[in-house]
Amino acid sequence: MLLLLPASAQPANRSAMEVRTAQLLREYRQLGKRSFETKWPGGKIKEKYDREPDGTYSYAKLYPTGGFAIKCQRKPSGLVTYERWSGSGTLMEMLHYDERTTDYTAYWPNGSKAAKYLANSRTREVFCEARDPKGKQTYPRRR
Repeated sequence: MLLLLPASAQPANRSAMEVRTAQLLREYRQLGKRSFETKWPGGKIKEKYDREPDGTYSYAKLYPTGGFAIKCQRKPSGLVTYERWSGSGTLMEMLHYDERTTDYTAYWPNGSKAAKYLANSRTREVFCEARDPKGKQTYPRRR
């Protein structure tokens, strides 16, 4: 089961963003290796998890209207991509992770960027910033 953050609970600092990315990766790995599919009462697909012949695992959670709520994909190379949308179809979160880099971006419901976290595990370089719904930078604080 994947948990969703409400829009008002966007990560606001570096440690919160690190926790959020680790949480997303952990939840997706817990889906296992067995394919499954669930449906809404009307017969449309609600969730689908499957393994493709090349070893790629894909998970999708859809709204009753058919639009994507969540799309996740894990390649055999270790690359993980995660995208979450709101009910209106706007992108809310995006994560790209591989053995070297972590790239996480969160958006406010109005479409403006809420948080950006980039980390390179080899060079130990980290970039992190957070913004309020109006676009004003809240982390790191400007003096």
